[in-house]
Amino acid sequence: MLKFALEMLWTERKKAYGLIVSIVTTLSICLLFLHFIINPYLAKKVTYDDILDFSEPYCIMLMGLFILMVCVSLICYSCNYYMKLHAREIGMLKMAGFNQGKVVLYQLIQMIMLMIVSVIITCCLSLVTTPIFLTVVYRYCHIHQSIFYFNTRLFSMIGILVICILVVLIGMQVNYINNNSLSS
Repeated sequence: MLKFALEMLWTERKKAYGLIVSIVTTLSICLLFLHFIINPYLAKKVTYDDILDFSEPYCIMLMGLFILMVCVSLICYSCNYYMKLHAREIGMLKMAGFNQGKVVLYQLIQMIMLMIVSVIITCCLSLVTTPIFLTVVYRYCHIHQSIFYFNTRLFSMIGILVICILVVLIGMQVNYINNNSLSS
């Protein structure tokens, strides 16, 4: 199953390029906006009074969380579109006698490989985008710190985000396979 899924992914790689670009873009944006939550020079402690007053630190934290939610929904939307592009493949697998679990496993293997490639590209891209982003933000906020701020918490948060996205995608795949008949 693993070999077949990887061979089909390699054969249909042109369809996957758009999804990889979408995932890389949204993960890069998530990584940049996680600085407002994790970077000690940008993140301020939010107290209960800040929540009641709807003050600046609370608004910045809410903006970061909102952007993260939008990025996750964009990734899910892109993956849903990718699954619809492969409806013929799913139909062929069902006609070949694959049960629902094997079809989900087939798609999951492909999604995991696409996510791994996207995370690697995002991490490499962040080596360039993070200093540029921090230069602009630090200059605007009059902060005099190093622009090369790479914390392991940032990358662990991205890892947790990717795992959560994969769980949502599994649910979407099961729903897509259950709700679409073989004729469609």
